[in-house]
Amino acid sequence: MSPEGMVVYLGESADLRQRLKSHAKNNSDGTFLASWHEFPAAAKHQLHELETDLIGAFYLEYQLPPMLQYTDKSRNTR
Repeated sequence: MSPEGMVVYLGESADLRQRLKSHAKNNSDGTFLASWHEFPAAAKHQLHELETDLIGAFYLEYQLPPMLQYTDKSRNTR
């Protein structure tokens, strides 16, 4: 399942540029749409809680996790 516009990963990164490059490699044509928000004052545990909540909300809506959330991202398989 990989319809256009589908969320494939939710997470955090200390190096967003590198993280986006690695996700672009997993896309057959090297393009994708990314969205992010910075939380500079948030504690690490708050960031983990937010990430977990976003994944949970996604699962409630679609009955599956984002496509690359719990996979070996280098193989791009489920």
